[in-house]
Amino acid sequence: MSEVFDEVSSGVAFIEISTCSFPEIGSGTGFLIDPNLVVTAAHVVEISEGETPSEINISVGVQHTTAEIVGFNRNADLALLQTRDALDGHNFIAASDELDIGMSLGLIGFPIAKKYDSSAENLREPKMTNGKISALNQEISYDDVENIKNLLQSDELSNGGNSGGPVINEYGELLGVHIASDKVEAGSMMKPSTYAVQMTRVSQAIKSWTTHSAILPLESCPDDDASWLVRPKNMDDHDQAANIAQSFKEHAEAINRGDFDSAFTIFSEHMVETETKDPIAWSRGLDSSEWSYLSVDSVEQSKGSGGLLRATVSFKTTQDADKGPEGLIDPTCASWKFNYSMIWNQEQRRWLINSQKKTQDYPRDCEVDEAYSG
Repeated sequence: MSEVFDEVSSGVAFIEISTCSFPEIGSGTGFLIDPNLVVTAAHVVEISEGETPSEINISVGVQHTTAEIVGFNRNADLALLQTRDALDGHNFIAASDELDIGMSLGLIGFPIAKKYDSSAENLREPKMTNGKISALNQEISYDDVENIKNLLQSDELSNGGNSGGPVINEYGELLGVHIASDKVEAGSMMKPSTYAVQMTRVSQAIKSWTTHSAILPLESCPDDDASWLVRPKNMDDHDQAANIAQSFKEHAEAINRGDFDSAFTIFSEHMVETETKDPIAWSRGLDSSEWSYLSVDSVEQSKGSGGLLRATVSFKTTQDADKGPEGLIDPTCASWKFNYSMIWNQEQRRWLINSQKKTQDYPRDCEVDEAYSG
């Protein structure tokens, strides 16, 4: 497959991420599907759950640029990046043939090594290893992500730097996105197993993110107290779950800062007309409120409602006792769960609340809810 590698390797990207405290904290691989779009694994561009890097640098050959996240799904381990500058190189396309056991494949990536060097004499180039598909539709768990589905298993050699790299067939077409490898001890007779998200699942995610493309902000580096920040949890593998979580994150952080006008912008025109009315009336009593926890529990298509999504969201708030909900033992900390109907706003490039309904038995005391959940 060496000739194929020569044809397509110009579209393979080296990805390096930084945080406010640690420059060049991690690296991985991605690949072009468009001059401004790079596909990779979600864990390549995530520091920890709900924490993005402060900067993403992309290198393709001697070309260098930065990127932002426009699609993210940690439960499928997929991400889509949009580069600041257009990049020249091969644009990968999905394979037209169905996957089959025993099919030959190649994995292209940047094995972990020294810092990327674009000088002519030390230009770091991607490498390819070859193997065969050994199983389809597999499911694995690793780190703190459980039940990643729709995976092909193969036997080519890999290491951490290959994460996010393209898995291709003998024609250079995409079979999947590499995400993980089993560790095999030196001297073992066991063959290594590597895993990639199958192309049908990758194509589904790309379609969702190019249709509803919301920019997930990179971590800012505040000079002052940032106690108002909220790191959302995402419990669903829907490709728009992270975008919905981002809308609620912005809403929660605006409330925590006391910026109720900004928090109010999460409501759609329909929601404003039918329920929330105006920001002054809606924010009455919220002056001591602060969101301390946020989780998108589930996301699904609303039945018979066009492009609306149904999201179940849990959150916790702290507030003065006289501002808390009635009936709680300790009204200073309340646990909430709502079912929301979410509508996409193309102008704002984010999901807005179109209607809401509090679930039964909520709000609860925070301690009671933690005991019930545990």
